[in-house]
Amino acid sequence: MYGTNPIAFATPVAGADPLVVDQATSVMANGEVRLHALANRTLPEGTGVDRNGTPSTDPHAVLAGGALNTFGGYKGSSIALMVELMAGALTGGQLSFENDFGDCVGAQTPKAGQLLIVIDPERGGNNDFAGRVGLLCDRLIDAGQERLPGARRYENRRQSTLCGIPMSEEKLLELKNLAGN
Repeated sequence: MYGTNPIAFATPVAGADPLVVDQATSVMANGEVRLHALANRTLPEGTGVDRNGTPSTDPHAVLAGGALNTFGGYKGSSIALMVELMAGALTGGQLSFENDFGDCVGAQTPKAGQLLIVIDPERGGNNDFAGRVGLLCDRLIDAGQERLPGARRYENRRQSTLCGIPMSEEKLLELKNLAGN
């Protein structure tokens, strides 16, 4: 499934939670397509194609040999290609079209490659990197950006720590049965 490669980065922010971006290079993440398939819900127009390259809103057709469209048109396709080359070809991991989710159980994680690049800005003499990131984040919010990437995740984590994770009795019973309790 071309275009599903995730890209992620994280950076410290002075006086705030780290800025964490984690996204697929496709219009919709593969996991979201799988959730649509489980619920038998159609995909939004433009999400993917079937095995013949025909645009499809059927998640089952996209998952059965089709492909997800990349975000951002040809520019997004170039970014997806770069990630594919770095995380697949360079590392010796599977390329996206080689991923086979058929035998995967549970989270259905493919055997894709991963490339990590770690940079210490202080080694280059930039002792105020986190402060500069904080300034940029503040300006983005001031300019009207509703929230920064990862903010919802941090808030959900804070709420679940304080209040627990809301769950229906039915779902709790289902989980207990899965655990054998």
